[in-house]
Amino acid sequence: MTARPPDLPIAVLFGGPSAEHDVSIVSGTAVAEAIAGAGHPVDPVYIDLAGRWWWLPPDHRRADRPPAAYDDPAALGADGPFAVGAALERLAARP
Repeated sequence: MTARPPDLPIAVLFGGPSAEHDVSIVSGTAVAEAIAGAGHPVDPVYIDLAGRWWWLPPDHRRADRPPAAYDDPAALGADGPFAVGAALERLAARP
């Protein structure tokens, strides 16, 4: 029997510069939490209203935070901001 390789993190992107920004925060964080709850590693990636990308900690949970709490992603422990090109390079460089 061979050992199963570890799961690669699943990137979940949410937010973005659109009218649906707040809805995307609620649904995207719920998806990330469900994936993590099923035992898979998650990379939650928040895209702010200016289109900058932020990597939240893998154990990030929205809890009862309102979507407006994401107006300051650094206060949530996020790494960033990254311009879209640098963010895509970061995603592509993942194992």
